[in-house]
Amino acid sequence: MKYFIIFHDDNYCNDKEKGLIWTPKKNENNKEVAYWSTIKRIRRDDVIFSICNKKLVSLNYAKEGYLQTDSKNIFKEDNNLDKIWILDTQFNQLKEPIDIKDKIAEVKDMLKYKYFELIDEDSKMVKGYIHEIPNNLGEYIMNFIKEEKLLEEDIVLV
Repeated sequence: MKYFIIFHDDNYCNDKEKGLIWTPKKNENNKEVAYWSTIKRIRRDDVIFSICNKKLVSLNYAKEGYLQTDSKNIFKEDNNLDKIWILDTQFNQLKEPIDIKDKIAEVKDMLKYKYFELIDEDSKMVKGYIHEIPNNLGEYIMNFIKEEKLLEEDIVLV
């Protein structure tokens, strides 16, 4: 099992309602963007933590690996996207969101060098969309959620 973090911001409610995480396949210059293509590394039962407005709001599980589709298959509204990657996701909203600012100092040392782009010099989260995080950080977050009883009791933590 791997752990990932996603910065939904304004898309969270829509993504949760649809039960999927999605990213554009390419940007306006027809190039893949690293923090979008990370979705291709996610497999069934991997854990994805959702961040919305700098708060951890849900613990999610990938139901399957990613798929490529035409955006018109997912979105009713017209958009400039052609092909997108989608991930069928089980969203488990926390009873109370966790403010990331309150935990940055505790988790900063858990980030390996390859994950450094998540945090800048001032211990602030850096822009991106989906990032893989180290196992020890994922386990720390899972344990915190479990200890604080932030999920409904019928949800089983893997």
